[in-house]
Amino acid sequence: MNMKKIKKVFALMIAAIICIFIVLFFYIHRETAKLQEAQVKAKLLFNASKKDYYLEFENEKAFCIEKDNVKYSFYITTSGVCFDECEFEVREKGVIVKNGEVSLIIRQKDDGNVLVRYDDMRVVIRDDGTEEGMYCGGYFICNKDFEESSIEGSAIIDGYQKALDAYTWIKKFTTLEELKEQYNKALAICEQLNAT
Repeated sequence: MNMKKIKKVFALMIAAIICIFIVLFFYIHRETAKLQEAQVKAKLLFNASKKDYYLEFENEKAFCIEKDNVKYSFYITTSGVCFDECEFEVREKGVIVKNGEVSLIIRQKDDGNVLVRYDDMRVVIRDDGTEEGMYCGGYFICNKDFEESSIEGSAIIDGYQKALDAYTWIKKFTTLEELKEQYNKALAICEQLNAT
């Protein structure tokens, strides 16, 4: 065998060995992550049973807990249970509703802020007896204190104004204190589920 062929065979062997190591690395990483998630899930189930929480799994990693007419959603990671969002219905005082409801959703964002969204699916009866479908929604992003001064605008046209409009709309149905309370309850449940 000449030297050129030996070098070529040697280079192919090195490339094959590198590929095997890469595949093994990803396989071991994936299996380790599965094991860690299984441990988190076992701890979660134990802690949930201690607190009498009923867990409704949407898939292997996502689940929700309903408590006091609020749906709290969480997901499992290798490091623990994380809060995703909570959803609850609110009512507007002095308005007669034929059907439908207004739901508020508080979602945890990766940057430490929260997104607050409303979906108004009501048909309301006006003072003159006519019906009006509301069918609207909106959202705003702010800090965890839900302060108006922390509302973020977005890149869309009039994004900041739309966020302020959503903030004003939501305040017709609930207080900032209730938003904070629901958010803090979600964090407290998450902490209980992660307890050691």
